[in-house]
Amino acid sequence: MLEFFEDNAEWLRGILEQGQREGALRFSGSPAEAARMIVSGLEGAMLVARSYGDVSRFRTAATRLMTSLTDPAPKTTSR
Repeated sequence: MLEFFEDNAEWLRGILEQGQREGALRFSGSPAEAARMIVSGLEGAMLVARSYGDVSRFRTAATRLMTSLTDPAPKTTSR
């Protein structure tokens, strides 16, 4: 079972690296960290959606995760 998650996170890491390199994706941390966060977030969303019997909960979480990778980075203020 763990191999499934590791394989998916590794595949996604490569996609995130490419997207970051091409400027299509923006995220903080390493591609490996982002991939683990996405896989975990989607798995958690699937579990919750299944418990509620409401696929829209999964769709909302997946959409928010994807949007977080393509929205402009938040502006930080210097002090």
